[in-house]
Amino acid sequence: MKEDAVFALIFVASLGIGYLLPSVDAASRSGAAGALGATLVALACGLRWALYPLLTIMITAAALAFAPRRLHGPLCFAAAFGSLAVLRLCDSPPGAANAVQLVLTLRLASVGFDSADGGLPCNQGPLRLLQYAFCYHGLFSGPFYPWAEWAAAMGAPAGVPLQPAERRQVWCAVRDAAITLCVWRGVAWLTPYARLSEPGWAAQPRLWRLCYFYLSSFQFRFRFYARARGRARAAPCHRRRARPERLAVGVLCRFPHPSNVSPWELRDCNLALPSRPARRLGAFAVSAFWHGMHAGYYLFFAGLFAMARLPDRSTWPAAPRLACGVLQQWWTMATLTFFGAAFNRRGWSETLQVWVAVENYGFWLLALPGGGAALMLLLTKATGSKRKAP
Repeated sequence: MKEDAVFALIFVASLGIGYLLPSVDAASRSGAAGALGATLVALACGLRWALYPLLTIMITAAALAFAPRRLHGPLCFAAAFGSLAVLRLCDSPPGAANAVQLVLTLRLASVGFDSADGGLPCNQGPLRLLQYAFCYHGLFSGPFYPWAEWAAAMGAPAGVPLQPAERRQVWCAVRDAAITLCVWRGVAWLTPYARLSEPGWAAQPRLWRLCYFYLSSFQFRFRFYARARGRARAAPCHRRRARPERLAVGVLCRFPHPSNVSPWELRDCNLALPSRPARRLGAFAVSAFWHGMHAGYYLFFAGLFAMARLPDRSTWPAAPRLACGVLQQWWTMATLTFFGAAFNRRGWSETLQVWVAVENYGFWLLALPGGGAALMLLLTKATGSKRKAP
């Protein structure tokens, strides 16, 4: 509860700070944004967590300055995720500090790939990297944005008023952010998730338990929606275009967060997952490790991997597409909610306790589309063969 309160406070404060940063002179804007971010980390998480990334920043700066450009990506990736691995194995940061470390890992891992792609000069010193790493925007909640977008926002002319279309975009995003924030906190207050683990909960009527579980899970979903709306609001204020979130995972791929959660997320995360199952599984494994060492994270992404094996409805035959689309949406949300319990409860025993309380419905629901999906694949291949025939 304390972590959610800190997150909500930082989120609401960021809605106002975004208007002030563009008015700062371009020469000192990056320093002001970095100093503000470092101060917020020290106040919300403690000075220790503000100092922890300094060694990684120094290693990253040295790699960019002295290593061949073709090695910048692997070296920076190894430094960032190696630092995160040490943190995962030797310590357990609190919620806000862990969120900051996640974003810092993405930023410091990405600069090597940006440099290898030619989007980042090699002569960036530790101070410049420090400003980028600790830029307050998205430091606690995302989004991740590459070096080029950050540099463009920091170097934009000061005092340029927003255009009417940009103002409408900002106010619509603020409205949506306020709605999602109210839904998030309202659902958390009315249907607390901890009630699913209370003694005697299994004695409640089955339908009531399932409905309560689904409704209570909306608090976690709308927490991410509020972040997405805040990102849309900040984009015009910082004179940058909102982009899909990407996680640089070296030789595996660069993949976004799952895009089948909501139409809102589809607009912001519109890249497809890797097509090869092995690469997709590797991406999910890296994402689970990136989030933490809790068993629930790995259970969640394992379920997500199995869920993603269902063919996309764009490949289904045209006739039943509408009905299949509705069924897939229901099936996806119900399955995602079930495995989301592992992500929310984190621990193995806590997750099993919640799953037992909802009759373990996710396991048979996961296998439900198997026969239908196989039939759809056969029909799709048959349709494709007929179209190719002369």
